[in-house]
Amino acid sequence: MGWMLFKEYRKPRLKSSIALFGFPGIGRIGKSVVSYIIDQLEATKLFELYSEDLYLPGSSVGIMVEDDGIIKMPSIEAYLAKSKRNNVILITGDVQPVPWAQYSITTKILQYLKRQECNLVVSLSGFLKPSERGAIYILSNNSKVINELTRMGARTKRVIGSIIGMAGVSLATAKIEGMPYLSMTTMVENEIYDLRSAKKTILLIDKWLGLGLSYDEIDKSILEMEYATLQYERAIQQALGSKPEGAEYVG
Repeated sequence: MGWMLFKEYRKPRLKSSIALFGFPGIGRIGKSVVSYIIDQLEATKLFELYSEDLYLPGSSVGIMVEDDGIIKMPSIEAYLAKSKRNNVILITGDVQPVPWAQYSITTKILQYLKRQECNLVVSLSGFLKPSERGAIYILSNNSKVINELTRMGARTKRVIGSIIGMAGVSLATAKIEGMPYLSMTTMVENEIYDLRSAKKTILLIDKWLGLGLSYDEIDKSILEMEYATLQYERAIQQALGSKPEGAEYVG
């Protein structure tokens, strides 16, 4: 394992906690869900993890430049949100580590979670299946969690054969470390970005953990996104419809 920096901001020493892992992936489900919960609950930052194995999108080594000119390195961040019933540690990043470093980085994170008495590792992911958009499938080694979530509408039928990236590695590492785990996979219509399906996941997590979230912001974002998509589709149709009759194209 190469260079890694683990920078702690808070040391809460929790008596119990649940960890949600959400990274960019299919439908951007994990990243969208965790980021929304962080923003809504004004969660407190716990740590940042930097590594030479965190590349920019496009697989380049470098930095990101914010709108205000501040530079930002690719990192994995964790935040603490508290509800009346649960301490929730939210783990996310703008990118996933390179495949060969995901186990070592996730092991480092789980060692931290153990110190915070984490009693459940939750992995959020998406799966492209437009015919079941918004359906949520779960698997877990904790029967109590399965029973709770199926009563709330989650499904347990197997529809996926593998879970890749950090969504899968977080589950595997939890199993290796002897920790309870839960996979929550949401069916999406668009593999790039499906905010409406992400909202389904947020609703389920909110009900399950008692977070008391507001949905004004995500509803606004969904309407804006769907309006922009509609305008784009209309522009394409108009462009195709205005093509001169008899035009021929090669290539």
